[in-house]
Amino acid sequence: MNDSGNNKMVATVSKDDGMRGNDRQPRLTVGLSGSNLVRVSDFNQRVVLQAIRVAGGEVSRSELAAATGLTFPTIANITRRLIDEGLIHETARIKGPRGSPASRLAIDPDGCFSLGVNIDRDHVAVVILDLAGGVRARSVKEVDFPSPEMVVDFVQEWYAETTDALKLDRERFIGIGLAIPDDIGTIALPKMPEAYGVWATTNVSLLLQDGLGLPVLRDNDAAAAAIGEAQFGNGRQFTDFFYVLISAGLGGAVVVDNEYVRGGNGRAGELGLLPADFNHPAGPTVQDCVSLSELRLRLEKAGYSGSVAELRADVERHNPVVRAWSLEAAKTLTLPIMTVNALLNPTAIFIGARLPSCLLDSLILELNRNIAALGSAVPNMALIQRASHDEDAVAIGAAILPFIAHTLPSHAALMKNLS
Repeated sequence: MNDSGNNKMVATVSKDDGMRGNDRQPRLTVGLSGSNLVRVSDFNQRVVLQAIRVAGGEVSRSELAAATGLTFPTIANITRRLIDEGLIHETARIKGPRGSPASRLAIDPDGCFSLGVNIDRDHVAVVILDLAGGVRARSVKEVDFPSPEMVVDFVQEWYAETTDALKLDRERFIGIGLAIPDDIGTIALPKMPEAYGVWATTNVSLLLQDGLGLPVLRDNDAAAAAIGEAQFGNGRQFTDFFYVLISAGLGGAVVVDNEYVRGGNGRAGELGLLPADFNHPAGPTVQDCVSLSELRLRLEKAGYSGSVAELRADVERHNPVVRAWSLEAAKTLTLPIMTVNALLNPTAIFIGARLPSCLLDSLILELNRNIAALGSAVPNMALIQRASHDEDAVAIGAAILPFIAHTLPSHAALMKNLS
């Protein structure tokens, strides 16, 4: 959006609009009318669909009954509905010891799709996710401090071109998942222009909904990345974990009993806003050191003019700079990570970042070394490891939000909306 004020693109919100952090939970349960796909609202139906999905292949109705604890007639009725709605299909029949051969069931990847959008201060990323969790298409636009107008134009154009090229049925798209940092227009980062503050009063969810004709669910970027890890990543092996997202800023997210924990005001896991030095609480924050913005600033001071993404192919030439940043970032993160362990006792800590793999691995190795060197200061320290998806983690997590609202079992699905 430019200063001339293009009215067709402006959708303003107050500071207490329904899109901020304290209202994230309702966004997973309401405001989704208008989907072109029949909603999968019955919780047992969600459980059965999830059981078929996590089976990773074909499964019989009797196996579903055993896995879910539902009776065989209930499974038969639910799977019939899922087939009628095009979410699953029957595959081969397996002959048993007696009686008719048993049919097998599998997720139909084309059953429905979701569009995931990640907006940050240095890029816009989009993915199309199918019902089986497959990424059908992806794109990343590297751009510093993009305007709302540029973001919406890019997403609209990419969505139209990609669905046409892949011959995807737009009637099967159930929504848009939007992941965007909290306070994106108000928390100052290096080189942020004054005009970027427009994000604080722009309802980008409404702009996307109007532009693409799909309902939008929004969460912050760290939350989306953690949700993606829990559903389609290594997080499936753990019921409790903490996710650290290194982006233009720094965020964190808490997952307990496989559910993302939002906190009282939707701001749980705000690792980046902690003081980097508790002896000087008014000084730099953790994200002032541990962020891609800081890394890029240091690279530019050393004469590098490319983006962090371009650094992937050229990391060795700038190794002294990135090595120094990695060591300082690990040192800065050590106390916050120990605090997370002491307070939450997670079984794992994942770090995701749009960084060269070798650099992310180096940071994690150094951080684990720092914590190990402290001995038993905090018992039961969780191993810090890479998240499953690096560059696309947030966009994939965003794309999962409509699936949570429509198809996946969640606590929210058991709650009746009385409004």
